[in-house]
Amino acid sequence: MTILLALCALTGTGAGAQAQMLGYSEPGRTAQVEAVLYFRYLDSAWLGQEQRSIQVRQTESLERALVQALLDGPQDKAAFPQPLFAEGTSIINVLAERDRLFVTLSREVMDPLPGENAGAGKQEAVMRRTLAMAALVNTLSESGDFRSVQVLVLDEPGVTKSMRLSQRYYLEDSDDLPPPLTRREQAIITPGHAASAILEHWKSQAWSRFLEMVTPGGAGPRHGPLKTATLPLLIEWEVSTGSISPDGRSAVVVLDLGVQTTSGRRQDVTCFPLILLNEGHGWRIRQQSLVQILDLLE
Repeated sequence: MTILLALCALTGTGAGAQAQMLGYSEPGRTAQVEAVLYFRYLDSAWLGQEQRSIQVRQTESLERALVQALLDGPQDKAAFPQPLFAEGTSIINVLAERDRLFVTLSREVMDPLPGENAGAGKQEAVMRRTLAMAALVNTLSESGDFRSVQVLVLDEPGVTKSMRLSQRYYLEDSDDLPPPLTRREQAIITPGHAASAILEHWKSQAWSRFLEMVTPGGAGPRHGPLKTATLPLLIEWEVSTGSISPDGRSAVVVLDLGVQTTSGRRQDVTCFPLILLNEGHGWRIRQQSLVQILDLLE
């Protein structure tokens, strides 16, 4: 002890550094971890990625913090407006066993999702629940440390049946037990899927949602903020899968679209390179691309 104190005095080491040397961490200490989480993109059938810093307490695992972040929901409510887990769902336990994670959730996970009791179609409800499980396994497998996830549900006390999530979660009249979840790459949105979801808001003239998904970028001095009154009626479109830039912050999709002008005349734009931007909160169309399309329609 005398030697350690002398060494600390010589080097100017304080109490905090001494604690680190001895392998001690202050109770309640948290760490900031950069993570990728998956949420439903707009009202599409795809999952988008949200990259953000999450707080991990000393007393919990990173995996538990990730599950809690999923239950809390996204930060970007414009790109990811719909929850995937029923309100009140909580974490009972997260346990790793080799390359599999066992995630135990409270019984509220079986409750109806928002809108289901208001007459939402079964197909939509099943899709949202399927996306919820895909979001869970994709988020937890993003690091490459785990190959599968087994979801367990803590049901009513005294119920003598398997805790494993059954097909009833997917609104089937069956107690069959599906296999553990594995990564669902096919559920992850591509730039082309994102562009199509955004263009659907143009077609339906859901302007507030549409404008939220348009990112200003290089519009030029003669173009101010995008005005929806300048947009013709969108009739149909087709987009390619798209290619993503090396840094992952932009993508290009090839767009063909047909519109109806205010005079009732049909106009088409083909093979247009539509630019999308991603700043860590899902794909958005660059405003300059829309300005260029309007210029072509003049």
